[in-house]
This record gives sequence, structure tokens and C-alpha cells, in this order.
Amino acid sequence: AHNFSNIRYAAPPVGDLRFQAPILPKENREHIQNGSVGKICPQAAPLWSTNVQPAFLLSYFYNQSFSQSTNISSYGYKAAEQDPRTTEDCLFLDVVVPKDIFERTKNKMATSRKNLAPVLVWIYGGGYVGGDKSSSNPTGLIQRSRLGNNDGIVYVALNYRVS
Repeated sequence: AHNFSNIRYAAPPVGDLRFQAPILPKENREHIQNGSVGKICPQAAPLWSTNVQPAFLLSYFYNQSFSQSTNISSYGYKAAEQDPRTTEDCLFLDVVVPKDIFERTKNKMATSRKNLAPVLVWIYGGGYVGGDKSSSNPTGLIQRSRLGNNDGIVYVALNYRVS
């Protein structure tokens, strides 16, 4: 398969664009890089998920009394160490194309229906607080899609702003 990584799909969401919908990038997107410069959007672990949630779930499932404070302000806050790939300029996507499908596109008739392939767009989970496009390996999914007479799928995974 051919892996095209870290393709910019939107302008960096900084400054006046920070809280706006993504807009098309102004820079030339034809620049080719080797895919090693992975970026992830800023992540956050909500205070309740580390301090309140574990005790609450234990009390709920074991029918015990919940004795911790639900006042988040009563807990101390220490920011988690950020992944070095973290940046607000994180709106990139990866495309993985099986070799057979990629080779077909070189043909002048690539736009005919028989030469098209289904595209699966993977939007990672994470409750809008964490995750990134590289959190899942598409290899098994692509191999499975090639069973029988199928040529497989084109896999696209993208980062989106979290937190």
C-alpha cells in the first residue's frame, strides 16, 4: 500500500481562526514530505476523569457510598505533560491506498466507475478530549477489505481539534 501522511486539509487554526470552522489552507499543498512529521492537536484529560470518575464508578458498581467531593474546584490541578508532537497547527490527514488501486489511477480511464474504490474515512474517538489520526493501524482493515474479488478500500484518517 502507499501511505500519504500529514496532508494539510485546513489552514492552521490559530489567531482569529482559533474558534472558527476550518478554512482551506492558503499555502501550496503540493509540497511532498516523507510523512515523519506527525502532529497532534492539543489534548486534555478532564479533572473529573482522573479524580472523581474512578471513585464514582467503584461506588456505583459495588453499591457503595460515594464520599468524594463533586466540587471540581476542591481538587488541585497539575497540567499533564504534553506530547512533543502537540501543536494547534494540527489539521492534517493520512491516506492509505492499496497498490492495485493506486496503479489503476495512472490509467487515462481512471475516472470510469469500474476503476473507483470505496473510501473509508476514520474519525477517531476520544470524547473530544484526546486522540489522533495515527491511533489506529489500518493494515488489518485494508487486508480484510481485499478478501474475495475486492481490490480493497482507500483509508483516510484525519486529525480534528479536541479539548
